[in-house]
Amino acid sequence: MAQPGSVNTSGEWRRALEVSERLIKTTGELELEPRREWVRQVLKEAASQLRAAVLAASQGVTEEGVQRLRSHVVAADAARSDASLASYFLNFLNSEGLIDTAQAFEVEALLHRTELDMAEMSERLTRELGFDPYASFPACDMS
Repeated sequence: MAQPGSVNTSGEWRRALEVSERLIKTTGELELEPRREWVRQVLKEAASQLRAAVLAASQGVTEEGVQRLRSHVVAADAARSDASLASYFLNFLNSEGLIDTAQAFEVEALLHRTELDMAEMSERLTRELGFDPYASFPACDMS
């Protein structure tokens, strides 16, 4: 099991925060008809939730050991989900011709990288935990 402080995920979290900021900027620059405004709201919400997951992970720095790892796994899974949702709606905008294709591909690549980073982090930290971080209690070895 990992010791407190043995996990360094600051690079991944910093990049995810940068992606959320880029998504917020891109979303704000969209020129949408009123009937398509809902897509902007969904993307803004996904970007805000991605940012919130990063901030939640940064607040978990004061936690120790198992609880710290658990909070990082949960935050990484949430960030991955938010990036995936944003990617889906960004692809929708692109397919509808509502965003510059080059810009869509650039932001999509950032979101995809975030999804991969967060999935890898979650898997790595779960391995370090040695049990399902979503379980109520860690499985005990009774041998």
